[in-house]
Amino acid sequence: MAEDLLLAVRDLRTSYFTYEGEVHAVNGVDLEIRRGEVLGLVGESGAGKSTVAWSIMNLVPHPGRVVTGRITYRDQELLRLDEETLREIRGKELALIVPNARNQLNPLVTVGAQLANAYRAHRPRASAREAREQAVAMMAAVGIPDPRRRASAYPHELSGGMAQRIVIGMALLHSPTLLIADEATFGLDVTIQAQVLETFRRLIAERHAAALLITRDLGIVAHYCDRAAVMYGGEIVEQADTARLFVDPLHPYTHLLLSAVRYYDLDRSELDVATTAAHSFDLLRPPPGCFFYDRCPKRMDICRTDHPQLRPVRPNHQVRCHLYADWSADA
Repeated sequence: MAEDLLLAVRDLRTSYFTYEGEVHAVNGVDLEIRRGEVLGLVGESGAGKSTVAWSIMNLVPHPGRVVTGRITYRDQELLRLDEETLREIRGKELALIVPNARNQLNPLVTVGAQLANAYRAHRPRASAREAREQAVAMMAAVGIPDPRRRASAYPHELSGGMAQRIVIGMALLHSPTLLIADEATFGLDVTIQAQVLETFRRLIAERHAAALLITRDLGIVAHYCDRAAVMYGGEIVEQADTARLFVDPLHPYTHLLLSAVRYYDLDRSELDVATTAAHSFDLLRPPPGCFFYDRCPKRMDICRTDHPQLRPVRPNHQVRCHLYADWSADA
């Protein structure tokens, strides 16, 4: 229903402007996330997943910028908001978790103090004691052992996994309405990973919130996501309910991506195609046809010259492929 729509991304195009030219990192992405659901965004490294996350937050790093598109959060056009309004929303309603946690933490401040400062950033009337208690409670919630003692530790005194959990805790402090997790649990052991992902799930259920989980781990998508979108070359090539996507993938790239993990119905030559570098084309000069053409085992002549559009082929199922040009979502 329309009132449940939390985030809508329309024709998002984000580029990085380098000395060599314009790198087309995101090429016309459309996404919708509704309250109460988890959308998984999956694809190989370099597919543009992280750039989508930074674009939604309007934090694309230099020399990148959003070239065109609309990003609507609860009827607000995020790309048109002033920086002060965006700061009010970020961290409180929209939270982004990124990998490489140590780069996000101040090495000169204890992790407990950093959590407390993050808590008071959106609750200025909170006392120092309340902020400290909330920091310790959140450390416990993300699986930090002996959290009261660990709160006095500096980032360099924590393992990489613990540092990542601190960053996750910062993002969850204000129970955001939309959580964007970019490889948030990468590098954590499976027990802690499951604990953190269950915390995400609980937050969504309690707050009637939503999450965008960006990952290369298809197991996470299968177990924790309601819907999944597959990215290749800065585009969405397939979107569907997770169960449908895993049982009956349509796009050749989705099929090969899943097959590379399952090793089913796949000969050696196809596996080589599925696991080569993320792009066989130059992002500075995208080809006129299908971006997956050089790697596709089912390519046709039209794929080399005509760029396919993302179109509905089944209820709640879209694919960007000429193979399904005659399919109809109403059939």
